[in-house]
Amino acid sequence: DVYKRQVSTQSTWVLETGLLTPDSNERISLGTTLMGGFHRVDIFQVVFIMTFAMFSNGIFFIHSLLLFILIFGCFLAAFLANDALSYENVSFFLIFSAFILIQKYRMQRNDIETFNNIAIKVSRKVEEEELVSNLLPLHIAEKYFSNRSGSKLEFTNLFRDVTMLFADIKGFTDYSAGHSPQQVVEMLSELFTEFDKKCYKYGLYKLYTIGDCYVCMSFNDARNRNPGKEALNMVRFSLSLLEIISKFRKSRGLDMRIGIHTGECIGGVIGTDIVRYDFYGKDVLIANKMESNGVEGKIHISETTKNMLQRYCPGMFRFDYHGMVEAKSLNFSIEGYMLYENESYHEEGQELFSAKATFKPPK
Repeated sequence: DVYKRQVSTQSTWVLETGLLTPDSNERISLGTTLMGGFHRVDIFQVVFIMTFAMFSNGIFFIHSLLLFILIFGCFLAAFLANDALSYENVSFFLIFSAFILIQKYRMQRNDIETFNNIAIKVSRKVEEEELVSNLLPLHIAEKYFSNRSGSKLEFTNLFRDVTMLFADIKGFTDYSAGHSPQQVVEMLSELFTEFDKKCYKYGLYKLYTIGDCYVCMSFNDARNRNPGKEALNMVRFSLSLLEIISKFRKSRGLDMRIGIHTGECIGGVIGTDIVRYDFYGKDVLIANKMESNGVEGKIHISETTKNMLQRYCPGMFRFDYHGMVEAKSLNFSIEGYMLYENESYHEEGQELFSAKATFKPPK
């Protein structure tokens, strides 16, 4: 009985809508009945629904286009079902739909441009931070970036037991005289790129290059230091430099003198607009003297560095006395030694850079 009343009610509604007349012999199909439900839909209602849907957040232009096709199909079905289709309605719908789609396209284009601009700014900021991080030691760079207030910061520190290296390319003057400036720059770029890779590998910090001179210090982060391991890493780096320069010895007639000294220095940023991190002190001059009094193809170290290595890794290297190195301007002199690897020291499976190794301070 309930089913019969539902069918009777639906049939009465179809007759009242005028979709079918009592004399019609056509069968009332489900599709015709559904289409008849659109008889009350007004053109402005369709436009309002479409406008609201297309301008909703998260709807892209391609989605709006597909939504337009769907709504337009329903629009045609509704008016065809009621014989109410007219050129005016179709024209108004199409014109208004085109206007909405154009606006949606412009909105999406503006959103994409805004997103791209933000992405470019973020990318540039990351590149700037990486550049600053490469120009400054980690402890200075993080101090700089963490200064949100813009207040003046102090970037000067006193460091002890710092191992410093000066390396000078022998034969560079003759090479420069016989080659074009472009060839000289390309050679230095190729050479220093390999040096930089090794410098990064051993956790050192390159201060600068002056012409053919390469200068670096034994740590890149003052908050995590182990002076003994730093000295060992500096020596390993020096051996890598000699290995790299050996590839240029025959083809380009180049060689290298390396001087290493361990001592005290002041590290800090100088300048205001054009800044550079540098180190100062008498031990910096001594490290430079170790290089200038060295020998091509060898590593010349001071007595201080020798003692540091003997305490941290006894037996790993052999030291030959080279002579006294004088710094007349400081009225100071120190013993110099040539460093060589002790080939018989290394044992199978031994870790040269073990984290368990600790610095042994002098008694």
